[in-house]
Amino acid sequence: ILHILPEVFRRAGHTLPSSLWILGGILVSFMFEKFLRWKDHGELEHSHTIKPVGRIILLSDGLHNLMDGILIGASFQVNRDVGIATTLAVALHELPHEIGDFGVLIDSGYSRGRAVLFNFLCACIAIAGVFIAFGFQSNLENFPSIALPLTGGSFLYIAGSNLTPELQKEYAPGRSLIQCLSMAAGIGLMVWLRVKEFG
Repeated sequence: ILHILPEVFRRAGHTLPSSLWILGGILVSFMFEKFLRWKDHGELEHSHTIKPVGRIILLSDGLHNLMDGILIGASFQVNRDVGIATTLAVALHELPHEIGDFGVLIDSGYSRGRAVLFNFLCACIAIAGVFIAFGFQSNLENFPSIALPLTGGSFLYIAGSNLTPELQKEYAPGRSLIQCLSMAAGIGLMVWLRVKEFG
């Protein structure tokens, strides 16, 4: 909400196409989760069953990291200083994001080792994005205008349909307070990063 969506509408000449792509991201995520639940239907539930939200977050994060890589590659084509500044900005932006993804993967049923591995592999997709930017720069002008809102829509879907309902299952006052304070701290961190990014 504070980073991807403002960037979507900053880039967009018209808000309707971007809004439709955001809704498309929500719809695609919904359909993907439906498919995963249908595929898993009938299997015995056991302690290490992976929740669909874990797979959705990996898919969304992979697309997001691909975009970051393309952005970094394109910025280095402007000049080295712009490239370095962009790389540092992306790294600072992604650190809390990846920590959050790690928590979602753990809650989805992944072991700590597998969560770290899959998070690392998703981050490596950014390297592919850099090479794509260098190889196909002239053909990628419209890619961010589609990929950004799709990614934003998928993250909105995950937050609204999976993460928030899961948090609402906690009734203990102490843990509920920790949840509220953690959410407030997360929002505060994202606001701080946004302010630092734009001065």
